[in-house]
Amino acid sequence: MSDVMLVAGREFRNMLLKRSTIIATIVVAALLAGVMIGVNYFANRSSDDKDYTFGVSSEVQDLGQGLKEIAAAMGKTAEVTVVDRAEGEKKVLDGDFNGYLTGTPENLEFLSSGKPQQALQSMVQGLASQTALASEITKLGGNPEQVLGSVAKAAPKFTNIDPNEGEDFAKSMFSGILILSLMMFVLMAGGASLSMGVVEEKSSRVVEILLATIRPSQLLTGKVLGIGAAILAQYLLYLAVFGIVGHFTGITETLNVSIGVYLAQAILWAVLAFLLYSVIWAALASTVSRQEDVGAITTPMTFVILGSFYLGMFLVPNSPDGAATTWLSMVPLFSPFMMPIRLAVTAVPLWQQGLAFALVILATLFVLWLGGRIYERAVLHTGSRMSLKEAIKGGDKVRYNA
Repeated sequence: MSDVMLVAGREFRNMLLKRSTIIATIVVAALLAGVMIGVNYFANRSSDDKDYTFGVSSEVQDLGQGLKEIAAAMGKTAEVTVVDRAEGEKKVLDGDFNGYLTGTPENLEFLSSGKPQQALQSMVQGLASQTALASEITKLGGNPEQVLGSVAKAAPKFTNIDPNEGEDFAKSMFSGILILSLMMFVLMAGGASLSMGVVEEKSSRVVEILLATIRPSQLLTGKVLGIGAAILAQYLLYLAVFGIVGHFTGITETLNVSIGVYLAQAILWAVLAFLLYSVIWAALASTVSRQEDVGAITTPMTFVILGSFYLGMFLVPNSPDGAATTWLSMVPLFSPFMMPIRLAVTAVPLWQQGLAFALVILATLFVLWLGGRIYERAVLHTGSRMSLKEAIKGGDKVRYNA
């Protein structure tokens, strides 16, 4: 175990403390923060710069003037149209109305497509408070405590009438893709570093010195753990930037993201994905002997990762609970990319989450066994590339000190 940790520590330092890695990490973190700040700025700007159009029912049409006055106090204008509820709902869903006010003066209801903006909620809340206050003042025998109590209790009901919750769905999808983009980035960076390191040690014959004191399986395990820890540290930094910037800008609330739960799931899936893919990457890299041949390994692995990412990005939004999405999200190579997006946009049954985790863990254990077998037999092979068939079935076995 001490030999494995020595290798892991060396790989961790070599991976994380290089000047190029430090600079790249800072640049990516700064870009992520900049993108989130920019999205938050333009989202708020676009929502604050426009005027409002409301529909009201005949029962509360007298409150239309109140909406106009509150909007004017905010520096906006409000156009109010009296329509029945059916037409009002249709115009809200079509985007012609920012919202539809109905109910009674004592019990207001505000209909919107998706979660209403904070400014709209404040307008309707203010209107409800004003109505309650005016009602109490006009009553004979009213007293200040009763007036203040009625104002404090006035709370309109906000009802989302969009069955698809389109805006919330898009926001959740955006946060899921953002997390998965970070996962894809660190997986590809870690896999490329791991394969380059394996081939570099092999071509320089350093691996022959290392195998004089350590078993091949221990060397492979140490390399995966060390580089994996470095990649995880980068991933955690990016997630920390996402969480901190999102908290202070309010974008995580706007995006409807539960930071604690969602980031914990993202970290767990990132760890499982790296363990699964990195062992395959290292095992395949051990079959080549020159840096020029690394592309034969990195290219197909890149296509697998990109294919899984885009499959989740395009399939999940169109059919988050469809049969194809459900079963593909539990296939080990696809689940690290598809399951986090499903969790972001829909309620995934616990048995599906559990099955996906179990299958990824079983696949990782199998890959560790098979990858260790390939690495052990191919790491000292020089010359032409060793075929996978030779590495798996026999070939020249590595000699090492027990």
